[in-house]
Amino acid sequence: MLRCAQHDNLWIFSGHSGGSVFFIFEIFLLRYTVIVMGLPPIFGNTWEEFIANWCLGNPPIEDQQKVENALTALFRIWPEKQAAMANAGIRGLLLVSPAVATGLVLSVCEQLDGFGNVLRRLKDGERSAHTELILAARLVNRGLKPILEPPTSNGSLDTCIPTENGKVYCEVIAPETSDAIREVRTAASALATILRDQNKGRRIEVLLSTDIDERISAEVAQFVRTQPDSNEIFHLDAIALISKRIAGNDLNVGPTIESVEATAIIGAAQFSLDYGVRTTGIVRLPVTDARAKRLLYGESHHFSRAEMNILVMDVTKIVSNLKAWSQMIERCFQPDQNRRFGAVVLFWTGITGDKLETLQKWQVVRNPYAYRPIPESLLQKILTLD
Repeated sequence: MLRCAQHDNLWIFSGHSGGSVFFIFEIFLLRYTVIVMGLPPIFGNTWEEFIANWCLGNPPIEDQQKVENALTALFRIWPEKQAAMANAGIRGLLLVSPAVATGLVLSVCEQLDGFGNVLRRLKDGERSAHTELILAARLVNRGLKPILEPPTSNGSLDTCIPTENGKVYCEVIAPETSDAIREVRTAASALATILRDQNKGRRIEVLLSTDIDERISAEVAQFVRTQPDSNEIFHLDAIALISKRIAGNDLNVGPTIESVEATAIIGAAQFSLDYGVRTTGIVRLPVTDARAKRLLYGESHHFSRAEMNILVMDVTKIVSNLKAWSQMIERCFQPDQNRRFGAVVLFWTGITGDKLETLQKWQVVRNPYAYRPIPESLLQKILTLD
């Protein structure tokens, strides 16, 4: 005879044979709970509501599960982002897609050593911290486990990548924050302001062929004042190409003078609207080899000669192309200069398409004169990051 009784989560089966022996088996019920993460409440009750109200009917390129996980991770790791999105005053993928991309990066990196320090820098608005996390997330996705902000004898670098050939140290920078580039940007902005203030009602555009200083700025400003309005492009010796025309209703503050493809460009624009009269001053100029050398020299002290080192440069904010930067960096590597870098990794990111998908480009410039070359296996993984 077999009897069965339930006591809470305990089921007891008992039986007897010949009235003398009992067999008791206890089976504990295991309750499996499937947790469906879903979207944070701020986005509504359903996926359809989120798409309609927050994406304006245009779904992100990522699938539903990835979007839900990314936004949940974003608000959990960076709670301030929830209020920022709620109060942004805009809707659509221009708001949602970057949030999803950031959430995906944070969720991959949050278990890495040193993540907390980088997150604090990210919250403080340090753009290189964001690039550091992007690099770390992509390395993790390729089977590596980088260490963030590892201590070194020279202080702290941004990343350490353990490899079978030893540790590789990385420093991540945004070039526009360096002294070498900030000086150029400041000077370009000052010249753009002069061109705007001295040429009311005009659209002035200058593409310099050389570096900028006070003498160059004064010569350009004087030349512009003496030229008539024209649809032609003026040549100022070997210094600049210049356009001067009536601004009219032209709201464009972007460039119209075509630059050489292999040139890295820094730009600045100043615009005013005075009683319906538009005036624009636009200045662009190349990043010279001298500036690039100053940039590398300013970062070399972070690295030890005894270690394998990579300098990562986020050139997103510099109007240019990776080919231009690669050529400049290659010229900076010399047998007696900049030997602490085993390689320079160039990074650029933007958004593309009607889904505002995140686009990334990576490029590696190897240093043939480095004290410690970087393992080719690691460089190949970096090259496949995009």
